Amino acid sequence: MNITGHRCQILDMARGLAIFLMVGFHFSYNLEYFHLVEINIKENPFWTTLRSFIVSLFIFIAGISLYLSSGKRTSFTAHLKKQKWLVLCALLVSLATFPLFPRSWIYFGVLHFILTARIIGFALTGFFGLNLIFGLIFICSGLFLENEIFNPKWINWLGFTTQKPFTEDYVPIFPWLGVFLLGMFAGRFLFHSPDSYNSLTKTYPGFPAMVLSLAGRNSLLIYMIHQPLLMGLIFVGAFMFR
Repeated sequence: MNITGHRCQILDMARGLAIFLMVGFHFSYNLEYFHLVEINIKENPFWTTLRSFIVSLFIFIAGISLYLSSGKRTSFTAHLKKQKWLVLCALLVSLATFPLFPRSWIYFGVLHFILTARIIGFALTGFFGLNLIFGLIFICSGLFLENEIFNPKWINWLGFTTQKPFTEDYVPIFPWLGVFLLGMFAGRFLFHSPDSYNSLTKTYPGFPAMVLSLAGRNSLLIYMIHQPLLMGLIFVGAFMFR
């Protein structure tokens, strides 16, 4: 994330933390998938809460990132061109999961959501208080409003469903766009003041900070390759030690 030509290390570190948590979550998911453990990862409150925290952290940081980068975008067309890697990766996730999970393939997961949120959010980067208000409204409406007309696959990506869709990753517009807008609000609030700007853009030394920063700077690459690697390693390990 560039701010006046420099990386914002604390955001890289926060994104790196989210990456490590995600890898740990998917490692546990894969252990259950290969029937090596029984942890009920899709329903156990600990795991569902952890998943929500990880997704919230990714999306909140993505909102901050959009605000910080929007000043360098001269037009909406230029902004759209910057999303080409997200478009490609979202398509690859869908194409890769369809043959593996034909009944529960990923058609609107976290990458699809972040791509959509970045397109919608660009129009709102000039606002401040409205992002806070809309963010809270979107979160509350997504959590508490539901209707069965939103259950079909062609529209359930909006949210408001009465039952969770059968898919490996599901991040609907409501309530998650609210989290994204709160991130945009936080970006404006935290980095507008010179004092907070100087505090948040300082460099943190040490090996943990370096590792987290490195992971954060390469979060999309890690997201794309970690699951195939984990599944392959666990499959080989389970076969060898059976």
